[in-house]
Amino acid sequence: MNRFNLAVLIFIGLTGVSFAQSNSKGYPFTLQGKIIGKDSGKIKLIYNRKSECIRDSATIKNGEFVFEGYISEPVKADIIGEQRNHFEGDPNFATIYLEPGNMQITLEAEKFGELKLTGSKAQEEYSELYQMKKPIVMRDAGMGIRFKSLSDSIKSITDKDLLKKLESARDELFQQHVRLPMQLAPIEKDFIIKHPNSYVSSELLWNFCIGEKIPLDSIKLLYNSLNKRIQNSIKGQIVRDNISRKEKSIIGTTAPDFKTKDLHQQTVTLSQFRAKNVVLLDFWASWCSSCRAATPFVNGLYERYHSKGLEIVAISVDKDQEKWVSAIKNGRTDMWHHVSTARSFSDKAENDTNENIADKYAANGFPTYVLIDKEGKIVGRWLGLSKEELEAKLSELLK
Repeated sequence: MNRFNLAVLIFIGLTGVSFAQSNSKGYPFTLQGKIIGKDSGKIKLIYNRKSECIRDSATIKNGEFVFEGYISEPVKADIIGEQRNHFEGDPNFATIYLEPGNMQITLEAEKFGELKLTGSKAQEEYSELYQMKKPIVMRDAGMGIRFKSLSDSIKSITDKDLLKKLESARDELFQQHVRLPMQLAPIEKDFIIKHPNSYVSSELLWNFCIGEKIPLDSIKLLYNSLNKRIQNSIKGQIVRDNISRKEKSIIGTTAPDFKTKDLHQQTVTLSQFRAKNVVLLDFWASWCSSCRAATPFVNGLYERYHSKGLEIVAISVDKDQEKWVSAIKNGRTDMWHHVSTARSFSDKAENDTNENIADKYAANGFPTYVLIDKEGKIVGRWLGLSKEELEAKLSELLK
């Protein structure tokens, strides 16, 4: 807590807000809520307190509810009613910004996007951003409704031709949803430039790091444009650390070495492949649908190029060993080198190392692919599968 005290004190001085005495969890907040059109039920609030994810719920009684907790500084939170879909424009889902102190929120069932929240300066800034993003977000909400409808219809279709047609339409909707961050990036970048004193800006910058939506040089410029309070906020420090790690794992740099145990308790190091193999690092997880969908293509690359010197090291961020092993078996990738970053498996005393390889390579989104030549240089890096680029690079390296 001590390392955040200065940032919090500056925040108090700038806003004129007087917080109650903090404890090890931070400063107290209260969110008093009213929800129109729903007298009873449950409502959820999800937010991060430093590195801890808090999943809270409150009972709605006579259309009112209350959340209480502790935070060190303004933080992004999701407030969730009865969800209809998992797209950003879900009518019973909204993003808000909590601040230490007392806040009041008014929601309307099926119209969470029209919420009103007082007592949070960061929320005012986020509302400004949301209005700029709203046309694109609402378009995505419409796609979410159609996606769910198609997915439900597919379950009962037996005609193969019709099933193929509906699956194609559903997949195209999903691809449009995947492209949403790129459509929002220019709006978010402009917001950061115009709001260097906002906690919302540090959150947006972290999202840029995760999604790799803009070049690293642009992320650095935007980070340096923030004032010191925001740079030293919790999310600001995470961004700074991520920039440092990513600078060591971008194209043209020597790939950071690692040492760990694989699925079969055999030691695997990156340096063991030096001067002998081209290595593809595949950062993935069993719960990542995009990762699983890419497996057949990556398996095909292995079959075509392994005899020429390709090795694949699949680095899973799974925390469930059974699901990890099952996904390997179902994907028929037993011939790859499989390692895990998890520290929760029962045999991790043997399998663990002092480093997290995903962190070392700043792999924040999945799947992430890093291609390393025989000299140990990073020659390719992709968030998501880029079939043509990856195959072209392998063909060039392994003629």
